[in-house]
Amino acid sequence: MSNSNGVRNGTEKNPYTSSPYTKIGERIGQLRKQAGLKQEELGRAVGVTTQAVSRWENGETEPSVDMRKLIATVLDVPVIQLFDIDVSQLC
Repeated sequence: MSNSNGVRNGTEKNPYTSSPYTKIGERIGQLRKQAGLKQEELGRAVGVTTQAVSRWENGETEPSVDMRKLIATVLDVPVIQLFDIDVSQLC
């Protein structure tokens, strides 16, 4: 949102400046919460810090391909579910 002077107040995401990692990070966060895990617990399970999990979920960085496989295993989901893709559209 902007105030009356047209200045953004910082509470909303700007779609033009969002990170390319935002979608996968948001999805990891959703799946982590559905699994009932805290960031610390997911981090411990995959061998990274809580800060690393936070950076993924905030779109600051992206987990490697190998790390995605491990995350999916810990969250008990297929790797494809880490991406915001409608699997029914793939077939």
